[in-house]
Amino acid sequence: MPRQRTEKTDDQIGAEKRRRSDARRLKRAQETQRAQRLAKDRESRRARKQQATDQLRDPRIVSDREAKRAYRAAEETPEARAERVTKERLAQRKRREAETPGDGSQRRQKDREAKRARLETEETPEAHAVRTTKYREAK
Repeated sequence: MPRQRTEKTDDQIGAEKRRRSDARRLKRAQETQRAQRLAKDRESRRARKQQATDQLRDPRIVSDREAKRAYRAAEETPEARAERVTKERLAQRKRREAETPGDGSQRRQKDREAKRARLETEETPEAHAVRTTKYREAK
């Protein structure tokens, strides 16, 4: 004997729709959280790996911008360096053309302050020679 089909009320239909949409929303939120967690793990793993390789090269490289630059210069081919420098200069020229006179004076002020700070913390020629020979030996 076939089962009799019962008609659903509007309340029952509405409740089912709400349950489905709640389940969908919950699933989407869980997927988002999972994706964020995976991205965070991936990022921190990459950072830890980078830090470990940097520390193998030289302990100061992690925080010292000048040392990073020196290390890159030691590894970089002359052609690659020329290309990079050209690209940097073009970008700098573009930025300078786009800036207003007020921006230019602010930039020059910051440059002066940075130069003053650099001169105060600058290494002696002897220390520089020692550091560069150490990098050459490390290569």
